[in-house]
Amino acid sequence: MERRIPTGIYGLDDLIGGGFRNNTVNMVYGGTGTGKTTFSMQFLNYGLSRGEKGVFISMEMNPEQILRECRQMGWKEVERWIDEERLRIIHTHGEDIVLLSRFIQELEEEMTEEDLRIAIDPITPLIYNFQQRRHRKTISEFF
Repeated sequence: MERRIPTGIYGLDDLIGGGFRNNTVNMVYGGTGTGKTTFSMQFLNYGLSRGEKGVFISMEMNPEQILRECRQMGWKEVERWIDEERLRIIHTHGEDIVLLSRFIQELEEEMTEEDLRIAIDPITPLIYNFQQRRHRKTISEFF
């Protein structure tokens, strides 16, 4: 039986057979204000609460804004997870695709655990860069 990764989103896991397939990339798509960031944060929170590690890569909000959002969502242990190096919050600009690629390489070397959740929010800057031929290879390697 194929391993599934529960999202922690009420009702969704039942609809998709228990969660996301293991080792897959999943995109949450929607307009402004539809809950994409909340979904990503809840996905990470659920994994962290189960002892997994997580990385939140934001291309819009800085770490202070992200921490404020986490607290508003009731993440009581967010600072502890960061102190224990179980949660990393990264702020980057999607235009700097080379820097993002280097960070991902470092992340792969550093965090080899099987139970690692990564959320990128929003992905729009990456999609824009994918349209630029010189960045396609870098982005393709990323995923």
